[in-house]
Amino acid sequence: MANNDIYGSGYADEVLSVKTAYEQMYLDRGLPITYTRFQLGERKEFPMFDWEGDDILEKDAEEERALQVTRR
Repeated sequence: MANNDIYGSGYADEVLSVKTAYEQMYLDRGLPITYTRFQLGERKEFPMFDWEGDDILEKDAEEERALQVTRR
């Protein structure tokens, strides 16, 4: 489910109508708050992700990757 203007649509219920400080800042600027809700079905367990080597793919590791390329 998605709504491009949760407060302007009248869809916000008692829970969704609670505004965060950031939402209020956007609303003060006349910008709508988009709401998205999703489910992962009946799935309740997820395998652990292997983070080893993940930092190589991160943008923050560009300098380190450049050094590794130079060393080859």
